[in-house]
Amino acid sequence: MPTRFLILLAMCSLLAACAHHSSSPDVYSRSQARKPYTTQFGEVTGVRTVKIEGEATWVGGWGGYIVGTAVAGQATNSAVGAAVGGIAGAVAGQAVEKAATGEIGLEVEVMLDNGNLLTVVQSEAIHFKPGDKVKVLRRGNHEARVQRRY
Repeated sequence: MPTRFLILLAMCSLLAACAHHSSSPDVYSRSQARKPYTTQFGEVTGVRTVKIEGEATWVGGWGGYIVGTAVAGQATNSAVGAAVGGIAGAVAGQAVEKAATGEIGLEVEVMLDNGNLLTVVQSEAIHFKPGDKVKVLRRGNHEARVQRRY
């Protein structure tokens, strides 16, 4: 019975790892809401598809460790086997989390109305093409997002 509980706990941890921060220009975290953004206007001069690398946190490693320890310990019926399974599970869990949280994104190059060139990488939630009129929302911590001008 404890083995089933550990496996269920690990599966829940791995699912929680999939709930990552969005890089969509249309999604704001609670901490970003009601904060001022500087808005600049411009025109898209270039767009290319990029891969936004996923993140490996303690959640994936810990979940993999629990599953690896439970499975290897039961299969080998030894503490050494459980320890080796736990280490292998932790490495695998982080790799799974990193793959699950990665996404396809866009590198959007914008010629701002003030003459400066700005490039922002974000999710492909909004597709742009050269010539699109856009606005760039910027925060003091160098965070930026590109959205269609409306």
